[in-house]
Amino acid sequence: MTRSIVTKPGVMFGQPCIEGTRVPTSMIGARWTAGDTIRELAADYDLAEADIADALRYELARLHQRAGWLEK
Repeated sequence: MTRSIVTKPGVMFGQPCIEGTRVPTSMIGARWTAGDTIRELAADYDLAEADIADALRYELARLHQRAGWLEK
């Protein structure tokens, strides 16, 4: 079972996080971009690889949305 991505004002200043954690999707995205693998990230945060993949999909969707705004 994977966790969803949530934003809560009282958790990490409202940054999108993996549900039930204080792990922001932006941190997962930054570390993946820097070269960490999904397996390494899952081990470091004690999460399922599917949770890490969900966080990366969320971050990629955010980037795609921002790119669309720039084109307007």
